[in-house]
Amino acid sequence: MGIHGVEQTWMNNYLKNRSQCVKMSGCTSDLMEINYGVPQGSILGPLLFTIYINNLPKVTQNSKVVLYADDTVLFVASKDIKEVENSLSKDLIAVNKWLYKNKLTLNVKKTKCMVFGSSTKLNKTEKLNITCGNSILEQVSLFKYLGLWFDPNLTWAAHIDKICSKVSQRIGILYRTRSYINPGIANKIYKALILPVMYYGDIIWSTGVMSNIARVKRLQNRAGRIILRCNRRTHKTDIHKSLNWLYSRNRSSLNQTLMVAKNLFILLYECILYE
Repeated sequence: MGIHGVEQTWMNNYLKNRSQCVKMSGCTSDLMEINYGVPQGSILGPLLFTIYINNLPKVTQNSKVVLYADDTVLFVASKDIKEVENSLSKDLIAVNKWLYKNKLTLNVKKTKCMVFGSSTKLNKTEKLNITCGNSILEQVSLFKYLGLWFDPNLTWAAHIDKICSKVSQRIGILYRTRSYINPGIANKIYKALILPVMYYGDIIWSTGVMSNIARVKRLQNRAGRIILRCNRRTHKTDIHKSLNWLYSRNRSSLNQTLMVAKNLFILLYECILYE
């Protein structure tokens, strides 16, 4: 992986001569040397694991692979569901072989398959029949991946349901405690505990149905009224101006712009680096 010399010696020293034991019902086992893996909970652990599985996408022939730590997704796009089925089945066999060779295992119970498309086409589409080992993968209509809830039509309705449920609970806490804190502290609590939940992944789900997105906006306005201790007649413009908040659509636009700028910066850096 390009690590050599003093750095390689340091890395060897970091990984070798480690041991572990098991404690159960007050009894502790003897220490046993660890020959594989990285120290659990270590800062370098995720980075080393990412380096370790970095070449996994090279074994697939028909699908695009997206890696995020130990979460791996295989994508296949086709108008023919049988082609999708065959492509995924072949690539899963290749992935399984790679995992076995590299002393890793695939958690079949957590592995799911999902078909995306319009409602009209999905109603005419047969279910996927993909086997992994001796098991048939479960086809789901809703799946959580990296904090986002995916539905077959990519309407993000289910994801927004989850957001509204979680945000409503936290706004309720804010409402019950507002008499003990001033608006400045309440605004800080909102920014720390509610805002990150409300707008996580908004550059993706903000492309959904406007009626669903409007529910998030209403929750934001409700939180603003609680912080300022004003009634329902107070216009949202006055709320945002008093708290110096961005409107929902402006925040999503800002996040999209920042994402594009970061990607352009990375692209420019790589061009300079390899020039």
